[in-house]
Amino acid sequence: MKNQNGFTLIEWMIYFALISFVLTGIFHFVATTQKQLIRLSRKSSIVSQLCGAQDGIAHDIAVAPVDPQIWTTLSREHISWKKGEEHISWFLEKGTLYRSRQQFDKKTQSWKKKRKAVVVRDLESVQFIPNYKHILHKDKNILHSFMCKMQKVVAEKSYNVERTVLLRNRILV
Repeated sequence: MKNQNGFTLIEWMIYFALISFVLTGIFHFVATTQKQLIRLSRKSSIVSQLCGAQDGIAHDIAVAPVDPQIWTTLSREHISWKKGEEHISWFLEKGTLYRSRQQFDKKTQSWKKKRKAVVVRDLESVQFIPNYKHILHKDKNILHSFMCKMQKVVAEKSYNVERTVLLRNRILV
């Protein structure tokens, strides 16, 4: 008498192979999706760091004085100016972008309370590019805008962010 209700060993192997094939496809899809999500998460984190730094620089530059005489440093990697009794600086040092703020003590006639904050680490470059506007009737130049470019390289990929800030007009481009 033949057993009509059971499965043969061959049928079990076919079902097992089909299930294995489907599960392998699912795991491959999940693994590649996870890799892409991790890569996009890292990129998002890096870009948000750079944009956060750009926001801080844009805020400080937007309220900075337009008279170039008040600016103490205007170089590609370092800008600083006096605002009342404060001295504000943004500079790149050994791949780290810093914001520094000092206050002038009138009694001792010296700078005190130096606050140096790390803004972004592992930067490849920062460029501060001033743009001047010539006023004809006063025959002098004023700072019109600043462009700030940042570059960070991670795992051989370059991330670039740039922003132009118009002084006193508070228009960010």
